[in-house]
Amino acid sequence: MNVKRIIGIGWDVGGWAGDKQGIAAVQWNLDSDTIDWIGIPRQISIPIGSMITPNYIVSQITESSNPDFDNESQVIIGVDAPLGYPTDFLKLLSGNLSNFTRPQREIDNSLAYRETDKHIFNEFNKKPLSHVFDKLGNNSTVAITHIQYWQDYGYSIHPRNKSVNDQKVIIEVYPALVKSSRSSEAKDPIKQLLPSNLQTGTDAYDAAICAIMAIAYGAEGRLRNIPKLIEPPTISEAIMAEGWIYHLPIGACR
Repeated sequence: MNVKRIIGIGWDVGGWAGDKQGIAAVQWNLDSDTIDWIGIPRQISIPIGSMITPNYIVSQITESSNPDFDNESQVIIGVDAPLGYPTDFLKLLSGNLSNFTRPQREIDNSLAYRETDKHIFNEFNKKPLSHVFDKLGNNSTVAITHIQYWQDYGYSIHPRNKSVNDQKVIIEVYPALVKSSRSSEAKDPIKQLLPSNLQTGTDAYDAAICAIMAIAYGAEGRLRNIPKLIEPPTISEAIMAEGWIYHLPIGACR
């Protein structure tokens, strides 16, 4: 695969109703090491009776009816929403859960939290919202429904069906890890790459962070001073089913 540019699409997922879908897109040109924002990050709604596609997302920020993803471009979508459910929760729904007991801590509850959520908590002391126990379930169903649909457009969900030659990729990211609070700016080096006129604390702002994380994933440590994103320590059956939050190493943001 002869890639000359990586296009990162960021999606800060909202619920089914309203206009809380934050979207953004950015392009990293490998030869010149330049970063160009594609259009203007914004918030949109899902059209009633329809679904959105990656091309639709880009068309909404560029006003282009036919965005060009050519053979020299790798397109990576960074999604801020859980892309899989805890395996024990799925066993509960199917009637196959046995020998479950009350856990010592909330984060240890395997009905609510995935292996990747526990990893984030242990590494960063930050507990992701549970899409089983919290209202994030609305957003998660939006994301999971769409990424399944996008597989028909040639997109691969990492790490679930990762291949070395994937040209269209979907990953889960977590913008909160590079910010001190919901309304605060992103920390460096992410902050340096964001559009200067974006309002913090908005879904569009978080979508822009998702877009940067997407190109950082594709760059594998070659993007400015942004290190390679952390992969799963092992490709276990649980991680393959539940998904993985791709994130920067501890201490990479300051």
